Amino acid sequence: VASLSSRGGGRGIVAKRDIKFGELLVVSKAFAFCALDPANPEVYAAINLITNIVDSGFRAVVAIRVAELIAGNPRAVDAINQLYAGPANEPPSQFSTVPSGKIKKLEETYEGYADADRYATYKAYRALLKLYKTNSDHVNALQVIIKSLKYVGLEVTDTSIRGHLAPSVHSALPIKLLATAGSETGSRLGHTAVDDCIAIHNIFGGEFDDMSRAAKWLKGAVWLHYGGGQDLFWERYPHLSHHRDLL
Repeated sequence: VASLSSRGGGRGIVAKRDIKFGELLVVSKAFAFCALDPANPEVYAAINLITNIVDSGFRAVVAIRVAELIAGNPRAVDAINQLYAGPANEPPSQFSTVPSGKIKKLEETYEGYADADRYATYKAYRALLKLYKTNSDHVNALQVIIKSLKYVGLEVTDTSIRGHLAPSVHSALPIKLLATAGSETGSRLGHTAVDDCIAIHNIFGGEFDDMSRAAKWLKGAVWLHYGGGQDLFWERYPHLSHHRDLL
């Protein structure tokens, strides 16, 4: 356990050697655990009086379970208090920083995952994307989105971010479909991949003023958008209608 000042504060477990894929690291008994039944229509919510935010789902239920355990066994509070690093350690920053080489490390972590785990890998990329967007790191944000697309069933045929576009690829789609059996890509491709293409379009057009690449990715979004053609696309994404001329 070490202080993680480079991550914005707080403490965490730091590896002191290389860890092999699939290696068991920690086995411990959870202080509190909950498993929500997807078939249960009840919605759980709790007000966090420290952050003034309404927590829901697992976050709310776990907090309730922890309170119940401490109420039933006041000595159990020591286990919770030991999680506090003390005044010598600064609290975690609201804006986490992204260590260099993070994309490469994420790829190494998930290398070899079965197709059934593709969407889990995609969600890991999305978590990394939030950190880059928080730090306005648009280049790495683009790279993360582009790399994550293969986990929702797409092959990116144009991964370029800077430089002149050759006439042969200027009007070509930047993506094509992949066949990925045994994953969740089929049910999620419709909205997830379209939104990702739009996000790439927005970065190229809004942050880099690169309207050529912005146009390519907007075409990719329209192409992926199932059913209804362009008319339905503009109805669903009216905030992009002023870019019709790019197509």
